[in-house]
Amino acid sequence: MIRNISRYFFLQLLCAGFLLSACQPFAPPIDPQAQLPRQPDSWAQGQQTTQHTPTAWLEDFADPQLTNLVQEALQRNFALQAVAERIRSAQARAELAGAQRQPELDLDFSASRRQTLSANGQTTSNSFNLAGALSWEVDLWRRLAHSERAAIAELAASKNDYQAARLSLAAGIAQQWFLLNEAALQQQLAQRTEDSYLQSLQVIEQQYRSGLSSALDLRLARSNLATAQSNRNLRLRQYSERQKELETLLGRYPTGRLQGTARLPELSRQVPAGLPSQLLERRPDLLAAAQRLTAAQENFYAAQRNRLPIFRLTASGGTASEKLHQLLDWDNLVWSLAGSLVQPLLDGGRRAAEQDLSEAQLDEQVVSYAETALTAFREVETSLASEIYFKQQQAALSWATEESAAALLLAEDRYRQGLDDIITLLEAQRRAFVAESSLLITRRQRLENRLNLYLALGGPFAPPLPEEQP
Repeated sequence: MIRNISRYFFLQLLCAGFLLSACQPFAPPIDPQAQLPRQPDSWAQGQQTTQHTPTAWLEDFADPQLTNLVQEALQRNFALQAVAERIRSAQARAELAGAQRQPELDLDFSASRRQTLSANGQTTSNSFNLAGALSWEVDLWRRLAHSERAAIAELAASKNDYQAARLSLAAGIAQQWFLLNEAALQQQLAQRTEDSYLQSLQVIEQQYRSGLSSALDLRLARSNLATAQSNRNLRLRQYSERQKELETLLGRYPTGRLQGTARLPELSRQVPAGLPSQLLERRPDLLAAAQRLTAAQENFYAAQRNRLPIFRLTASGGTASEKLHQLLDWDNLVWSLAGSLVQPLLDGGRRAAEQDLSEAQLDEQVVSYAETALTAFREVETSLASEIYFKQQQAALSWATEESAAALLLAEDRYRQGLDDIITLLEAQRRAFVAESSLLITRRQRLENRLNLYLALGGPFAPPLPEEQP
């Protein structure tokens, strides 16, 4: 009879829960692809080439010292270590969300000794208690399952944040390394320019003493030399700043002792034609955005189901005895088993607000994901187009450097012969310096653009081999 009543009781609870759940509509899943721009099959910009694509983007620069610096930074950079610690936090949150789906068992042991006074005198008694309690929320509506999935998606997003940070740090090291070497080359150029102006000044001073040059020529030459000395000090300061910036990224104390090679590598590999846009599927920040969108969806589903009845099973049991050795006597066992179905009725609108909040966060993640994808497309297209422009610009500046150097030799010779005035010589010197300095800047910018392309693609031109995939 008691067993039939218990079954009838649990059936009533379940029926009530299903009836109440029918009043709570569930929103359909949100398709993020509906918010995304159409992904092209291949990029609009590209170059025809038959060369083999590199398997790792550092190989493109053929600089062993740069490779060593990148490896050092990945091991010692403090900002990267902080991102790695966030993975541990996300792992703990995922484990916490999963633990809520498991039964909870508590064991309580207590012992006491009491003395009482009565007409018959003092009475001393002992009391030993051993009790256990089991509680389990039955996840009928999969609210806890959705919360766990959201935490797991956040964990995956954190891992991709770490990969994005590693890629960004490696590119940052390469960029600072190129800036350091360009600063060294600019410093050498400034020194050569100062030496050239000094030689010109010495010639003009000799001619001035002989009456062959005017005071104007002398003062213009001195002005050029002073300007060159100022520019050399500027380059020295920039080189020192680049040293300290790179040392800080490496996790070193910024002593300014790191020396560059005063060499900018030439890009021997061209961008292969027909790069598939599917390469973006490995881009860490895009993967992280997609996983955070998944987490927002799961949190939204969990918030919806949080308004449904909560079904719990509880069980407790224990023994009590005045003697410790009788504590495990099963004749003294007392136990209970209960089930409850709780439907929230009035909560001041808290659960409705939680659902509205999760819905707004979901909409925000949809827009954020679409924006991240569109930005990725733009970055790739911009870097591919700039690759062509920088190559043409470098070729033009190389030609300008050669011609201005030859023009400077002619101007110096014609000035010594008295065929041209000082203005022509100074202008030839200025043009030669500007052309060579601009060429160094363009070469470095072209290298940085290749870095930006690797960042935009999330790695090298070729997809990872099966054994290289995580």
